[in-house]
Amino acid sequence: MPNPYPASFATLPDDSLDFLPLFQQALAARQLDYVLVAQRWETDLLLPLAPPELVQLLGFLPYVHFRDSDVMLVRRGTGVANVVSQLYQARFAIDLGAGPVEITRGWIAADLNVRGRTVRMVLTHPESDVTGGTALRDLQVQELFGTFAGVTLPIVVTGDLNFRPYDAPYAQFLEAGFKDAWKQRVGAPLPEFTSSPDDDLADPNRQLTDRLDYVFVRPDAAHQLGPVQFTLFGDQLSERTVSGLWVSDHAGLLVGFVLVPRK
Repeated sequence: MPNPYPASFATLPDDSLDFLPLFQQALAARQLDYVLVAQRWETDLLLPLAPPELVQLLGFLPYVHFRDSDVMLVRRGTGVANVVSQLYQARFAIDLGAGPVEITRGWIAADLNVRGRTVRMVLTHPESDVTGGTALRDLQVQELFGTFAGVTLPIVVTGDLNFRPYDAPYAQFLEAGFKDAWKQRVGAPLPEFTSSPDDDLADPNRQLTDRLDYVFVRPDAAHQLGPVQFTLFGDQLSERTVSGLWVSDHAGLLVGFVLVPRK
């Protein structure tokens, strides 16, 4: 994004963090070899942190630049084809004092071939019903369903989908033939909560009390969903960083499943 402020402002210290390379470095440190398939840039906000009169007094403009994106990474050696990423047409704008700014969300999809079996992998992060409202979130999910038209491959949809099992989009997935992978998991019962309304990552008493993150699987006509291994990570006190922070405001999802021929 071009700097819209005077050139002198560009000399301010750059304290930016790009979480993609940090995440890739963490994977490499664990000897996990993943490659970037696609990155869909979405909301891009430049937020002034001072009113004009204070800017004149300081002689510079303090600001925060926020850029949001969805990213798809795959293990090296995975076959990748038909990569597509788009922004949702359904979106909203907020006024942060310098005029309306669009808040955009999107999705990424690709055909992934693993051990001779190809699936359509889709990841997305629709708008929260808290920020954009239930209607906007549901419109974005409806757009996503439109991209499945004509797809005969097995489809996996995953992400922070920002709805709960009692919300309309959840039922829509089930009615469309998708299986909630968590409900198909084998093993001892576990709490299914993946997120917390408490955004304080330093709070050791923070509890996961909500479910917003999913893996939905729709097998093709010749297969059904077999046994599913599904666990959460990053949700235990022992998994916090050395400085005592939770690694995210959501738990991570680790899923393994097989597709077996229909009888």
